[in-house]
Amino acid sequence: MTHLHDTSHLCGHLALLAMLATTTACLGPVKEIGQLDEGDSDMYPDETETSGGDGDGDGDGDGDGDGDGDGDTGGPLDACEVALADLEQRLADAEDEGLSCAIVVRAEFETGALLGYRLVCDTPDPDMSLDAAKMLAAWAGVDQSETDDAYVFYADPGDFGGVSYVSKRSGLLFEGSIVWAGTGDVDFPVELDDIGELGSGCKESQPELGVELWTYNFAAVDHQEPLPGIEATLDELWDRAPLYAVGQGATVAALLYPRSVGVVDPATAEYVIIIDYP
Repeated sequence: MTHLHDTSHLCGHLALLAMLATTTACLGPVKEIGQLDEGDSDMYPDETETSGGDGDGDGDGDGDGDGDGDGDTGGPLDACEVALADLEQRLADAEDEGLSCAIVVRAEFETGALLGYRLVCDTPDPDMSLDAAKMLAAWAGVDQSETDDAYVFYADPGDFGGVSYVSKRSGLLFEGSIVWAGTGDVDFPVELDDIGELGSGCKESQPELGVELWTYNFAAVDHQEPLPGIEATLDELWDRAPLYAVGQGATVAALLYPRSVGVVDPATAEYVIIIDYP
C-alpha cells in the first residue's frame, strides 16, 4: 500500500510517491489502515454545463444588479469543477437506486497517457464469499487482495492465465488475460468513455488531498513489488476529477497488467487504476 498526496500529486502521507520505485517504506499491506475508512456510465446523462445562476436575483446575469451587463462577479465553473460536480451527481443518483460505483481508468504503461475510463455500478454485496466472487471472474485464480472489500484474482499463465478484480461493492471491475507466448486481451472494461469527460486542470483548482493506494504488480513474481513508472499515470490522473471525489471508505488500487509473461512489453502493457467509491 502506498500513500500519494497531491501537493506534487505524486507524494503520500508517509513518503514521496516519486520515490516509489526505490523505497519500500510505504509499500506492502497495512490492513490496519486499509483504505480511507456501473451499471455503466450511460445510465446517467453527462452534464456538459453547470449553471448556478448569477447570484444577484435580478435575472440579468451581470452579477452586480445594476443591469449594465458588466459581469464583474460570478462566471462559469472551470472544467474540473464541472466534471467533479457531474461525477458526484452520478454517484449520488446511483446511491439513490441502491447501487455502488467505481471508476476504472486504463493507461499506457510507457507514457502514462490515460486511454479512457468506465463508470461501473452494481448492488453492493459486503458479505460476498470467495466462491461467489469466483463465479463472476473468468480468471478465478489465487486471491491477491490486500483489502477486505475486493477479491483480486491472479491465474498463473502456464500457457493462458489472467487477472480479475471483483469488488464487494461494485462487482467485476477489471479482467484481462495473460499469455505465456503471446499477448493477452482486456476482457473488461473493453468499451471506454472519453477521458475528457473527467475534466482537466484539477491540480490547480482543487484543494490538497491524501489518498492511500493499493498496488499489484502482475509483471513480477512478487505482486507487491513497486510499480515502475506509475508516477506518470498518477500525475495524469491527479489532473482529473475522480480522485477528488474520494471519501471515507473508498479504495484506490493500481494494477500493472502486462498481457504477456516475462519482460514487460511497453507497447502492450497497461496500468489500470480502480477508484471504488463507498
